[in-house]
Amino acid sequence: KEPGRIPNDIRLVKTINSTLEEQLRRSVFHVAGHAYAICCINKERYLPPVYFQVKLNKILDETKFSNLVFQKDYRDQFATLEGGLLINTVPQSLESLFNEKISVGSIESKMEEAIFVLETDIINLFTGPLTELKYVNSIADKSFNQSYQNIYELEHYGGEAKLLLIKQYMQCITNNDSESEGKLAELFSFAFNFVDKNKNWLAIISLANYLMESDKKCFFYEEIASLLSL
Repeated sequence: KEPGRIPNDIRLVKTINSTLEEQLRRSVFHVAGHAYAICCINKERYLPPVYFQVKLNKILDETKFSNLVFQKDYRDQFATLEGGLLINTVPQSLESLFNEKISVGSIESKMEEAIFVLETDIINLFTGPLTELKYVNSIADKSFNQSYQNIYELEHYGGEAKLLLIKQYMQCITNNDSESEGKLAELFSFAFNFVDKNKNWLAIISLANYLMESDKKCFFYEEIASLLSL
C-alpha cells in the first residue's frame, strides 16, 4: 500500500462508526426533547403526569448497523420513548359521556377538556423530531427557522410514525380540512417555539448529555422529572 494512505476498509469502518455515533446522538436528542416536553408542557397546562420510559442502546456495532440501516424502523435500535401519551385519560366516545347521565353543559366541558388533552399530546409528539432537527441544524451551523413546510420534513428526523399518529389525533379533533390545517399549524408553532426557547433548549441539551453519559439503558419518568426539577 502507499505510505500514509488509509486502506479503504479502515476508512469505511471509521465512516460507519462516525455515522453510528451521530445517529445515536440524534436519537438521544430526539427522545430527550420529547421527554422534556412531556414533563414540562403537561405541568404548564395543568395536566396530570403521564408515565413513560426511555430506552437506549449504546452498543456501537458497525456490522449490525450496516444491516439495520436498510430497515424502516432502524432508529428504534438506538433510542425510544415508550408511553407518555395523555390520550388514555380521554373518553373513548361521546356515547360514554352520555352514559354518565350528566348535563349537556358538562358534556361540552368534558369534550373541550378532551380536545385540550389531545392537542397537548400532539404538541409533545412534535417536539421530538423538532428537537432532532434543531440539533442537526446546530452542528451544521444552520439556522432553525419556523416554516409550515417543516411539518412534512419532520419525517426525516425520526418523525414519520409520529406524523401518522398526529394525523389520527387530528381526525378525532375535527373533520373540517381547513380547520384541521389551521389547528395543526398552531400546534406546530407552539412546539417549535417551545423547543427554540433558550431555557428549554439548554435543559434538553443537559438531559441529552445525561442520557448519553449514563451507563444505564432504561430511564423512567420519575428519574427524568426529578433531574429536571419538575
